[in-house]
Amino acid sequence: EVLTYGGKIIQAFFHSSCGGHTEDAENVWSIRYPYLRGVACTYCASSPSIIWEQTISKRKLETMLRSGGVPVFKLRSIRPVSRNTSGRITSLEILSEAGVSTIPAIQFRKIAGYGVIRSTDFEVSTVDDDFVFIGVGFGHGVGLCQWGAKQRAEDGFSYRDILSYYYPGTRLEKYYAD
Repeated sequence: EVLTYGGKIIQAFFHSSCGGHTEDAENVWSIRYPYLRGVACTYCASSPSIIWEQTISKRKLETMLRSGGVPVFKLRSIRPVSRNTSGRITSLEILSEAGVSTIPAIQFRKIAGYGVIRSTDFEVSTVDDDFVFIGVGFGHGVGLCQWGAKQRAEDGFSYRDILSYYYPGTRLEKYYAD
């Protein structure tokens, strides 16, 4: 069996846990797939990374940002500028003595490390010479939430129900290679 949309096999993206809502593909990769639309997901609450916290020193984060091409000097603050409909941050404002830089949250996550900033759904505060990030979910959030799918299966949902929930508008079809 294969999962299809409009008769074509889909790109079946997945992630560890969404933190409460999956993400539209275009918010991550600027490509729209009609079956990769964000859906509410209360099923991943048992994930060990549903809530995460990370502390990074200002000095270390400044070094990371400069290495990632962001012009910073004596980093002062980081603040979310905007969020999308799933609640994830779309852009961040970085304030330093070099001025203000606005960068996509996806780029910030890549610079800091995907295992460090586990998703773009977070809050940030300053404590002494550190930035403290507290967030939910783990991964890009597009497509199937693995922890959500696990819980839905344990709650008795069929694999067909689970797939159609996370990939709306798709169909499971028999596929035989020629």
